[in-house]
Amino acid sequence: MIAMKQAQILTYGLEAGLAGRLQSLAHDHGLWLRAVQHVDACRSAMRQGVPAVLVLMLGKDLVHELTLLQELSAAAPGTAVIVVGDTDNPALAALAWDLGARCVLQPPLPIELLPEVVVRQLPAGEQ
Repeated sequence: MIAMKQAQILTYGLEAGLAGRLQSLAHDHGLWLRAVQHVDACRSAMRQGVPAVLVLMLGKDLVHELTLLQELSAAAPGTAVIVVGDTDNPALAALAWDLGARCVLQPPLPIELLPEVVVRQLPAGEQ
């Protein structure tokens, strides 16, 4: 018998409070949530199973984070990447869109929208 992999939400670089809200969302939808804090750990987690959604917080190391976005968009186009930023930066948002983000959430949009955005990006059977 072949075991089906559980859909997952992978987060990179989120602060604890926001990650906690996503944990509640994952629990409510029967999903697995994995939070990572380093780009290499994120790559490793992706190799273990392609996430349904990756929430990618920008700001610690833009070069590595945007490279990760580009890599995942090319290697796993079915994964929805939600890019989160804590400053209003239209040029950075445009670059994230160009590199394959499905959604860019940054001010003036409130970060509190993130759980709703994640739910909307889940595959139809997981919502």
